[in-house]
Formats: sequence, structure tokens, C-alpha cells
Amino acid sequence: MIERRFHVKPLYPGSFFSEEGEAIRIDNPGTAVALDAVDPAGWFALEVTDAWWQRWSTDEGDVEWRPCKETVATPVNRHRIYRGTTHTLAEVESWGNEFRTLAANMRGNGWDPIVKTRRGNYQPVEDRDVVLP
Repeated sequence: MIERRFHVKPLYPGSFFSEEGEAIRIDNPGTAVALDAVDPAGWFALEVTDAWWQRWSTDEGDVEWRPCKETVATPVNRHRIYRGTTHTLAEVESWGNEFRTLAANMRGNGWDPIVKTRRGNYQPVEDRDVVLP
């Protein structure tokens, strides 16, 4: 059996890389549902994943759901939901020397725009990402 599932996972700032919370299954991929599904404390972004899952039976007779890799249906789709403000490279460059490292990272990695999240960290904004005030 194969079914389409949506999961929302909170992302937390880490020392060097972001840390991930437990993925929570949701029935509706809408932004409001994703926000309501997660305890708002501490996250800087929510990652919403849309994927096809397949039911498996183990040798012990247990049933597991695993991401389905061999389906011709919709591939895995991911996007992030942020609360924050977006800024362009031109804006960051106008902020002065204190932000020159951020501007250099934006130029070097092609990040334009970025979002300053509700936790104060900066993240690149990708095509399907949603930024809420």
C-alpha cells in the first residue's frame, strides 16, 4: 500500500548546524496547519515534506511505513516556513562593515534574498519557501 503523507519538522539553531525536531504527520499541508501542529518554542523554521510512503511488513510481522523511492507519483517536495523579514543583498551591503561577512556569504552562495528569522539567525530563501511576518 502506498499513500501520500505530509510531515512538518521544526528546525532549531545549533552550534554549527541547525538541529532537527521530531517530524509530525499532518493531514493538510497548509501553512496554518503546519504552524498549529508544532509547539512554537525555539524553532527558527518549519520544514514541510510531501512524500509518498509505502507500507512494509517486517520479518517479525510488524508493520512499518517508509518513504517510497520507486514510485512515479509526485516526488518528495520540501519547503520551509519562516517567521521573519526578508532582505536583499543590496540591503545587507548597505548595513556597513559589521555585515560584510554575511554579504560575502550571500554573494558567494547565491543567496538573494535571505530571511532574518524570529530567532535572529539568517537563512537563504528558496523558491517554495514561505516567509510570514
